[in-house]
Amino acid sequence: MAIFLDDAVPGVLGRNLMRFAPAYPALKVFQPPTVHDYAAVRTKSVQLDRFKPWGEKGLTKTSRRRDKTQIIGTANAEALSKSTKSISIYEHSGPSDINGNASTLHLTKEDMLYARQMLWQFGIQKFHESVGSANLADDFQRWFDRIHYLEAMNTTVKRNPAGKTDANTLVTDKFTSNDLMSIKFQLAKKNTPRFQDGTYHGAISEEMLAHLLTDADFKNFAIATIQGGQVPAAQSYQGFGPQSIGTAISGMPMPAGGQELPPIVYQGFTLYPTNNLPTRTVNSLTAYLGIFTGPAAIGIGSGGRGPIVEVDSQTDFNRHFHFIWSWWGDVVYLLDDDDSSGCCVEARTFAAVT
Repeated sequence: MAIFLDDAVPGVLGRNLMRFAPAYPALKVFQPPTVHDYAAVRTKSVQLDRFKPWGEKGLTKTSRRRDKTQIIGTANAEALSKSTKSISIYEHSGPSDINGNASTLHLTKEDMLYARQMLWQFGIQKFHESVGSANLADDFQRWFDRIHYLEAMNTTVKRNPAGKTDANTLVTDKFTSNDLMSIKFQLAKKNTPRFQDGTYHGAISEEMLAHLLTDADFKNFAIATIQGGQVPAAQSYQGFGPQSIGTAISGMPMPAGGQELPPIVYQGFTLYPTNNLPTRTVNSLTAYLGIFTGPAAIGIGSGGRGPIVEVDSQTDFNRHFHFIWSWWGDVVYLLDDDDSSGCCVEARTFAAVT
């Protein structure tokens, strides 16, 4: 049984931590810039620079026109505009108990023998389920996905249905495609860049998706995206299949392929439905959320070996085994309070879905 304590077993148990899970799409939604330092541990930090465009400066023909005697000189030189975020490295682990206290995955000798039998008889997937690595992976991925949304909720830009103030919201209020268009205009007015696919991205709760699907135009686009059906006439449409994200940073979760459903593309947005978004209490009501963003709203700093599984060496004569996943790093909100280089919008919907 000592084989379960060597380096191979934590490696096998941890292999799924770095796989992309379609149920947790935050990495595709935000496509966060990442800084990784193998030497960084607790109390250390990594630096992430976010460069900004110069914005509204001299955007006329006259201001840019030069005559033959003019000397440009260097007196009005513009430096690169950037904001620098220092990301502190913290140690994180899982699983956790119901009260949020640190916990472990506990397996007995019989569990380990059963897992070996599953590997021989039914293959690697059943092995991962029986040995607990599927649970460890889901716990890490669910947590890692959730903290992206929690960080994005630090934005100061909010949108209630029909643009209502928080005090005027009702339990029957629903987010509509008109609200979606208002958010697009808001993102554009605040100079929010688009992703390389030409759209803004959004993570939307299943409740928000259900409310949007009551709009006939949106419903037609959603059906066309998911089922490959007939695109509505006189409309521009672009569909996307399973995608990979361009953040091949050592130690960070990456897509592992697969045939997940494509996101919904509608009027300048690529929307990723998820049931992992938190809720918020607004005016004593439960608000179901959507997060809409351009690139570089969220950043990741990481250290060490990335997400891994660790094993406790106290096994009581190879009778009990305890495992955790471990990750050194942090996920942070990058945008400036003045929205000078774009914004992130938290949208709400309130009506219950039955």
